[in-house]
Amino acid sequence: MNNSQINITEEPDCAHGHNKESITDKKSFRLAHGILTALLLIILLADCIYSVLAHQPPDDILTQNKQLTDNTWLYVTKYYDYGHKVPLMYRYYLAGQLNGDFITQLSEMKPFLVADVDNAQITGSGNAFDVSLKGHIFSFTNTEKYRKGDKPTVALISLNASPTH
Repeated sequence: MNNSQINITEEPDCAHGHNKESITDKKSFRLAHGILTALLLIILLADCIYSVLAHQPPDDILTQNKQLTDNTWLYVTKYYDYGHKVPLMYRYYLAGQLNGDFITQLSEMKPFLVADVDNAQITGSGNAFDVSLKGHIFSFTNTEKYRKGDKPTVALISLNASPTH
């Protein structure tokens, strides 16, 4: 061998042929991977728990059940939150006649009006309804899809509202 062709090889530091640096890198990678996996699992679990809690039926009680037209009933529920400090809310629903557990059936529907009062004056003729109230409105939609028996129906809702103060 001549002097210009010197072949220098590193001897492995362990019996498996790996040097100490690569073993440390692998352990660090495995540790970082384990920590990241655990964090992602915690985030996923927290999201699942939040999703279940956020989509549970509300703790409502039925305050009104009144027929407005031949095939349309008004249902009003009061949000009843056991001791939590939330504003008092009333949810207004239009539907065909419901039987059985009203709250469960209503929890599957969207209210057309959410307000802080339960004394809104609602009148209707056919599929048109007029709502008049004095109070705070949290949400409102002027069209509501619901079922009258087996037939899907769209209600057109007009609103006349004024604040309480």
